[in-house]
Amino acid sequence: MADAFALSHRCVLHLDLDSFFLSVHKRRDPTLPLDSKPVVLYQFQDVICANRTAKALGVRKHMRPREARALVEPHGGLVKHAFCRDWPGPRVRYGPYNAASREFFDALADALTATGGGAAIERGSIDEAYVELARPRDPAAFCGRLRSAVEGATGLRVTVGCGPNKLLAKLASSAAKGTDAAVRVVDGGAAVERLLAASPAS
Repeated sequence: MADAFALSHRCVLHLDLDSFFLSVHKRRDPTLPLDSKPVVLYQFQDVICANRTAKALGVRKHMRPREARALVEPHGGLVKHAFCRDWPGPRVRYGPYNAASREFFDALADALTATGGGAAIERGSIDEAYVELARPRDPAAFCGRLRSAVEGATGLRVTVGCGPNKLLAKLASSAAKGTDAAVRVVDGGAAVERLLAASPAS
């Protein structure tokens, strides 16, 4: 019997920009210690982004900034506000984030075109994309090259998951975060079982 979860003629990729909002801030401030200290970003009394170090200390999205500050400051961490403009009134300035997002999608489209085209890109959010394409001969190597091309063009860190559908591709990219390769391919029922066993339920 055919394996329902095996990558066949088509597959789905999920590309996710790591700590996107903070990475955009690091472009403006290269001294931001994303790799060495817990860093949190908030807007309107709502945490919108935390790096892996901050998450390991218990910081979560939509936490109040004062709660996040209590978790990270004892460890030398930082809590920063999103970009703001002063007129009309103090409001979050989304321009830098939207510009970085456009760079990401443009770089992804260019990288896929360079491979011969035939891929469909779907915007998942400001910092994530789904790609449906013909199954590459070596999915892991293809994802690695795609990741390198996008990172080289944007300077933003990317994690890639590959699976037979969107859900498994997204779970795969989540599982790949923090790994050296930053790529996870899920191919076949046994691989799906291993992925689901290691994935949090929430």
